[in-house]
Amino acid sequence: MLLALPCAALTLFPWNFASKRQQLELFARRSAHSVHEIALPPSAELAARLWTWIDAVRAAGEPAVLSLPALDERELASLAQLLDAAPDSLGLALQRLPDDAGARGLLAHASPARPSTGAPRVSAEDAEAHTRAWVRRALSPSGLALCPYTASDRLAGVKLEGLGVKSAPILHAVSLATESSRLLADLWECISQMTAGGEEAYSSIVLSAPAFDDRWQEWHQDVFPLLEETVLACGLGRVLGVVCFHPYYETPPPSFLARHRFGHMHGLRTLRRWLDEQDKELSARLSDEELLWASSYMRRSPHAVVNVLWSRQLEVAEQKRSSSRLYASNIARIAAAGRSRLEQASAEERTFSGASANSDSSVRTEPGVGSVGTPDLSTETG
Repeated sequence: MLLALPCAALTLFPWNFASKRQQLELFARRSAHSVHEIALPPSAELAARLWTWIDAVRAAGEPAVLSLPALDERELASLAQLLDAAPDSLGLALQRLPDDAGARGLLAHASPARPSTGAPRVSAEDAEAHTRAWVRRALSPSGLALCPYTASDRLAGVKLEGLGVKSAPILHAVSLATESSRLLADLWECISQMTAGGEEAYSSIVLSAPAFDDRWQEWHQDVFPLLEETVLACGLGRVLGVVCFHPYYETPPPSFLARHRFGHMHGLRTLRRWLDEQDKELSARLSDEELLWASSYMRRSPHAVVNVLWSRQLEVAEQKRSSSRLYASNIARIAAAGRSRLEQASAEERTFSGASANSDSSVRTEPGVGSVGTPDLSTETG
C-alpha cells in the first residue's frame, strides 16, 4: 500500500494538472480573455513579470487572465488588491479568478487604451549624466555630503565596514517609459537584477524616469503607492528600502504621510523637533516655510528618481548614526549654501549635455520598453 501511493500520485497529477489547464482555457475562451501564466513565488522576478503583464493589458485595453499557480490564497489576495493603491491611474482593475476558472490567478478588466503621454525631453544618456552629476554634487563628500554612505556616483555603502556592510557599485538605470505600468516593469527588472546579485554586487539602484519630471503629483500619489504595495505583496518589505526623489519634490502633508510614509521625507513637526534638539539657533532663524524648503531640497533631483536600498543596510546605518543629528546637519549645510545658489545649481544640472560628461557610461535602448543603463562596476571614488 505504501508503495502504491507515489504511483497513484504520479498518474493522477498530470491528469489533474491538464484538467485544470483545460478548465482555465475553457473559461478564457468563454469570456474572450487572453491567458498568461507566471509560475513564480513572491519575488522581485515575479513583480517584474507581473508589471510587464499589467502594462501589456493596459496598452491593449482588453481584459486578460493571469494564472499564478505558485501562489497561495493569501499571496494571491495581496496581488489582487495591488492597484487599489492608485485605482484611477491605469484604467485597469484586478480581481481574483472565479471558482469556475479552475486555477488560481487574476482577472484584469481594462478600459480602452488611452493616448500615451509624450516622450521625455532628454535622452537616456543625458538623463543618466544629469543624475550622476547630482549624486556627486548633492550626496557625495565632494559636494553637500547629504548622504554619509555615498562615496561617489559609482560607489555607496561606505563607512559601514565595521558593522558588516561592504561598499558596492551603484546600479544606475534610466527608464524612458511614459506610463507608470511600464516604468514599474522597468524598475522591477532592475530590482530583480539587484536581488539576484546580492549586496556584494550592488549597494543600491538609482533609476531615473525623465518622462515623469513634470508629473510630481502622479509620481508621489500613484507611482510610489503602487511601488509600496508591490514590495509588500511580493514579501520584500524587510529586504528593500525605497526613497523618492523628484525635481519638484515637496514633503507631502501629514494626512498623506499617515497613509503613505513609504519613501518620503519626514514631516515638518519631526524635523523641527530634531533641529531644536541639535541646533536651536538655526531652528530659531528658519521659518516653517524655509525649513520645509530645505528638507524638500534633500529630495530634489534633476529627474524623477527611485532609489532602492537594502533594508538590512539601512538598519545597520541606524546603529551608527543619529537621525536627528544627520538631518539637522543636512539642513544646516543647505541653509549655508543658500537657496538661490542651490536652485541655480539644480536648474543647470537638468539641462547640460551628458555626451562628454558621461562618455564612459553604457546605455542599452530597447524600443517600446524604455532605456536601462548598465551598471558601472568601477569602484573608483570621484
